[in-house]
Amino acid sequence: TKSTSITDFWGRRWNQLVHGVLKRGIFKPTRKYSSKSFATIITFVFSGLLHEYVILVTALKNENLSTEETNTLYDPRYGKHMAFFAWNGFIMTLEYFLAGNLILLWLGKKLPQPIKTLLVLMTVIPISHWFTHEYVNSGFFDDYSIAFPKIICLDGNVHRSQM
Repeated sequence: TKSTSITDFWGRRWNQLVHGVLKRGIFKPTRKYSSKSFATIITFVFSGLLHEYVILVTALKNENLSTEETNTLYDPRYGKHMAFFAWNGFIMTLEYFLAGNLILLWLGKKLPQPIKTLLVLMTVIPISHWFTHEYVNSGFFDDYSIAFPKIICLDGNVHRSQM
């Protein structure tokens, strides 16, 4: 990405469809009655709840099914998505409070774009497993891999791209 700030990453570059729904449905109505920081945190908490719901539905779908290879059920660990989004809401709110800091303004003008993007991504990369782990363990990507392109080799075998 070419993100120049945390707000730019979450507000303009990441999942624009969900961003628009959350902005119109949660952020703006909350902002009418509270501060920008509070509305931001509430929006991220709601996003965390929404993602926890997806994990719940995935777990319910698999509740009575076991994998033939291991004969084990998927046992989700709830709360990681909520923590992931709460963290990002906090970081974005922190950015609001530090927006006028002279050192940060100077760095924003002097740092090359790839360094700014790396710094933005470093606010999320160390905890990204909080977001991805449950999707991988639940078989979410396996179940929905039908939506991804298939490559059929000349030998007739079907190979799916690895995530």
